[in-house]
Amino acid sequence: MAVMAYLICKFLHILSFALLCMTILDALLRLNERARHQPVFARDIDRYTEQAARRSAVRAIMYLTGSLLTGILLVSFGAGWSRALHDPVLGLKVLLWVALAGVLHAEYLGAGRQSRMLVEEVGAGDLASDGFLRRLAGLRARRRTLLSVALFLTMTLLVLGMQVHAAMPAAVTAVLLVLAGLFSIRARSSTMSRGWF
Repeated sequence: MAVMAYLICKFLHILSFALLCMTILDALLRLNERARHQPVFARDIDRYTEQAARRSAVRAIMYLTGSLLTGILLVSFGAGWSRALHDPVLGLKVLLWVALAGVLHAEYLGAGRQSRMLVEEVGAGDLASDGFLRRLAGLRARRRTLLSVALFLTMTLLVLGMQVHAAMPAAVTAVLLVLAGLFSIRARSSTMSRGWF
């Protein structure tokens, strides 16, 4: 029974991170699509984009919470707390998880600030002042940066999670982390309309 509970928790833990990665990437690509049309301001489209991005941030925080709960259960069902407290990889994963939680919280606050700005500062018309558009572009650029950092942290946690029972050679880990970094950078500045290419 304990083995089955451990395997179910392991599956849910990996699934939480995979869904988190997909949610972050989706929000990032959505913001990039909107940035392609930056000079044009359409209040309704911008509101829709911001509401969708904010919902993505909430989903990401829920998946992150799921990964925390399943991680705690994995330690409880698996090696136990005494071994876990002396595991440097697990300690690194906890630090990365806390950093990821901070980045996602900052993104959620940024989405709220941007939504309020759209509601409060823009009237019924579709045209906005240049100052407003510059501030909006700055907020969007900051949010894209936060999301790309969150994407990199999530992929780093996935790479480290693959090494729970058997460590990969350091060179393979380094290559995977470099690829995760390059993918995050590309996702920050592109709509990735052709997938990987």
